[in-house]
Amino acid sequence: MGEAVFRADGVVVVLSKGRVLKELEVRAAVAARMGPADRGQRLECAVRPSAPTGAHGMSIARALLGSTRGRLALGALVCYLAWQGWLGLAAPGKIAVGLNTEAEKVNIIVTLPFPPERFHVIVFQRYGRVSGTQDNSIEVSDVKKADLHTVARPYRVTRVEPLPTGGG
Repeated sequence: MGEAVFRADGVVVVLSKGRVLKELEVRAAVAARMGPADRGQRLECAVRPSAPTGAHGMSIARALLGSTRGRLALGALVCYLAWQGWLGLAAPGKIAVGLNTEAEKVNIIVTLPFPPERFHVIVFQRYGRVSGTQDNSIEVSDVKKADLHTVARPYRVTRVEPLPTGGG
Protein backbone atom coordinates (compact mmCIF):
# COMPACT_ATOMS: atom_id res chain seq x y z
CA MET A 1 0.00 0.00 0.00
CA GLY A 2 1.07 3.54 -0.62
CA GLU A 3 -0.39 6.96 -0.32
CA ALA A 4 -0.96 9.80 -2.72
CA VAL A 5 -0.77 13.50 -1.91
CA PHE A 6 -2.59 16.05 -4.06
CA ARG A 7 -0.47 19.21 -4.40
CA ALA A 8 -1.63 22.71 -5.24
CA ASP A 9 0.02 22.66 -8.68
CA GLY A 10 -2.29 19.85 -9.82
CA VAL A 11 0.18 17.05 -9.31
CA VAL A 12 -0.50 13.87 -7.38
CA VAL A 13 2.62 12.55 -5.65
CA VAL A 14 2.57 8.80 -4.97
CA LEU A 15 4.55 7.88 -1.87
CA SER A 16 5.64 4.60 -0.34
CA LYS A 17 7.46 4.54 3.00
CA GLY A 18 8.27 8.23 2.64
CA ARG A 19 9.82 7.77 -0.82
CA VAL A 20 8.41 9.40 -3.94
CA LEU A 21 7.50 6.68 -6.43
CA LYS A 22 5.77 8.72 -9.07
CA GLU A 23 4.46 12.20 -9.80
CA LEU A 24 1.31 12.36 -11.92
CA GLU A 25 -0.29 15.43 -13.46
CA VAL A 26 -4.04 15.46 -12.91
CA ARG A 27 -6.56 17.01 -15.32
CA ALA A 28 -8.59 19.94 -13.99
CA ALA A 29 -11.87 17.96 -13.88
CA VAL A 30 -10.29 15.23 -11.77
CA ALA A 31 -8.60 17.81 -9.55
CA ALA A 32 -11.97 19.52 -8.89
CA ARG A 33 -13.47 16.22 -7.68
CA MET A 34 -10.53 15.71 -5.30
CA GLY A 35 -11.27 18.88 -3.41
CA PRO A 36 -9.12 21.80 -2.40
CA ALA A 37 -5.54 21.16 -3.37
CA ASP A 38 -3.97 23.66 -1.03
CA ARG A 39 -4.65 21.49 2.03
CA GLY A 40 -2.31 18.71 0.83
CA GLN A 41 -5.09 16.12 1.11
CA ARG A 42 -3.96 12.53 1.36
CA LEU A 43 -5.71 10.02 -0.86
CA GLU A 44 -5.83 6.37 0.03
CA CYS A 45 -5.15 4.08 -2.86
CA ALA A 46 -3.36 0.90 -3.79
CA VAL A 47 -0.02 1.74 -5.34
CA ARG A 48 1.78 -0.74 -7.51
CA PRO A 49 5.53 -0.29 -7.16
CA SER A 50 7.24 0.62 -10.41
CA ALA A 51 10.68 1.64 -11.54
CA PRO A 52 11.81 4.96 -10.11
CA THR A 53 12.42 7.80 -12.53
CA GLY A 54 15.73 7.32 -14.36
CA ALA A 55 15.84 3.55 -13.98
CA HIS A 56 14.12 2.64 -17.22
CA GLY A 57 17.04 0.41 -18.23
CA MET A 58 16.37 -1.82 -15.24
CA SER A 59 12.67 -2.02 -16.05
CA ILE A 60 13.53 -3.15 -19.59
CA ALA A 61 15.82 -5.84 -18.21
CA ARG A 62 13.09 -6.99 -15.83
CA ALA A 63 10.59 -7.08 -18.68
CA LEU A 64 13.01 -9.15 -20.79
CA LEU A 65 13.68 -11.60 -17.99
CA GLY A 66 10.01 -11.71 -17.03
CA SER A 67 8.80 -13.08 -20.36
CA THR A 68 9.49 -16.43 -21.96
CA ARG A 69 10.33 -14.79 -25.28
CA GLY A 70 12.82 -12.48 -23.56
CA ARG A 71 14.51 -15.35 -21.73
CA LEU A 72 14.75 -17.32 -24.98
CA ALA A 73 16.27 -14.33 -26.80
CA LEU A 74 18.72 -13.75 -23.95
CA GLY A 75 19.63 -17.47 -23.91
CA ALA A 76 20.21 -17.43 -27.67
CA LEU A 77 22.42 -14.33 -27.33
CA VAL A 78 24.47 -15.97 -24.56
CA CYS A 79 24.89 -19.15 -26.66
CA TYR A 80 25.96 -17.13 -29.71
CA LEU A 81 28.52 -15.14 -27.70
CA ALA A 82 29.86 -18.33 -26.09
CA TRP A 83 30.19 -19.94 -29.55
CA GLN A 84 32.04 -16.91 -30.94
CA GLY A 85 34.29 -16.87 -27.89
CA TRP A 86 35.10 -20.55 -28.30
CA LEU A 87 35.94 -20.06 -32.00
CA GLY A 88 38.28 -17.22 -31.12
CA LEU A 89 40.01 -19.21 -28.37
CA ALA A 90 40.33 -22.41 -30.45
CA ALA A 91 41.83 -20.72 -33.54
CA PRO A 92 45.43 -20.32 -32.27
CA GLY A 93 45.53 -24.02 -31.37
CA LYS A 94 44.74 -24.99 -34.97
CA ILE A 95 47.77 -23.14 -36.37
CA ALA A 96 50.91 -25.30 -36.63
CA VAL A 97 54.06 -24.14 -34.87
CA GLY A 98 56.05 -24.21 -38.13
CA LEU A 99 54.31 -21.03 -39.33
CA ASN A 100 56.31 -18.81 -36.97
CA THR A 101 58.58 -17.45 -39.69
CA GLU A 102 59.74 -13.90 -40.27
CA ALA A 103 58.01 -13.70 -43.67
CA GLU A 104 55.04 -11.37 -43.98
CA LYS A 105 53.17 -13.83 -46.23
CA VAL A 106 53.09 -17.60 -45.86
CA ASN A 107 51.90 -20.57 -47.92
CA ILE A 108 49.55 -22.85 -46.00
CA ILE A 109 47.50 -26.02 -46.16
CA VAL A 110 44.06 -25.68 -44.56
CA THR A 111 42.69 -29.05 -43.46
CA LEU A 112 38.93 -29.60 -43.24
CA PRO A 113 37.07 -32.65 -41.85
CA PHE A 114 35.62 -33.31 -45.34
CA PRO A 115 36.60 -32.81 -48.98
CA PRO A 116 36.39 -29.09 -49.78
CA GLU A 117 33.74 -27.86 -52.19
CA ARG A 118 33.63 -24.78 -54.40
CA PHE A 119 32.21 -22.69 -51.56
CA HIS A 120 35.23 -23.40 -49.35
CA VAL A 121 37.66 -22.55 -52.13
CA ILE A 122 35.91 -19.21 -52.67
CA VAL A 123 36.00 -18.43 -48.93
CA PHE A 124 39.75 -19.06 -48.66
CA GLN A 125 40.47 -17.02 -51.81
CA ARG A 126 39.73 -13.94 -49.69
CA TYR A 127 42.99 -14.53 -47.82
CA GLY A 128 45.34 -15.66 -50.60
CA ARG A 129 45.66 -17.61 -53.85
CA VAL A 130 44.15 -21.08 -53.80
CA SER A 131 46.55 -23.28 -55.72
CA GLY A 132 44.59 -26.51 -55.41
CA THR A 133 42.83 -29.06 -53.25
CA GLN A 134 43.85 -32.53 -52.21
CA ASP A 135 41.80 -34.99 -50.13
CA ASN A 136 40.49 -32.88 -47.23
CA SER A 137 42.79 -29.89 -47.64
CA ILE A 138 43.10 -26.65 -49.56
CA GLU A 139 46.47 -25.15 -50.53
CA VAL A 140 46.50 -21.38 -50.10
CA SER A 141 49.50 -19.24 -51.08
CA ASP A 142 50.53 -15.73 -50.05
CA VAL A 143 48.40 -15.53 -46.90
CA LYS A 144 49.27 -12.55 -44.68
CA LYS A 145 50.44 -13.59 -41.21
CA ALA A 146 47.80 -11.24 -39.78
CA ASP A 147 45.07 -13.31 -41.51
CA LEU A 148 46.18 -16.69 -40.12
CA HIS A 149 43.94 -16.37 -37.06
CA THR A 150 40.97 -15.48 -39.29
CA VAL A 151 41.66 -18.45 -41.59
CA ALA A 152 41.81 -20.84 -38.60
CA ARG A 153 38.73 -19.42 -36.84
CA PRO A 154 35.83 -21.21 -38.64
CA TYR A 155 34.62 -24.38 -36.93
CA ARG A 156 35.11 -26.41 -40.11
CA VAL A 157 38.88 -25.78 -40.13
CA THR A 158 40.71 -28.50 -38.20
CA ARG A 159 44.34 -27.58 -38.93
CA VAL A 160 46.47 -24.87 -40.61
CA GLU A 161 49.96 -26.03 -41.54
CA PRO A 162 52.80 -24.68 -43.67
CA LEU A 163 52.81 -25.79 -47.29
CA PRO A 164 55.82 -28.06 -47.83
CA THR A 165 58.50 -26.58 -50.07
CA GLY A 166 57.97 -27.85 -53.58
CA GLY A 167 54.14 -27.51 -53.48
CA GLY A 168 53.23 -30.70 -51.71
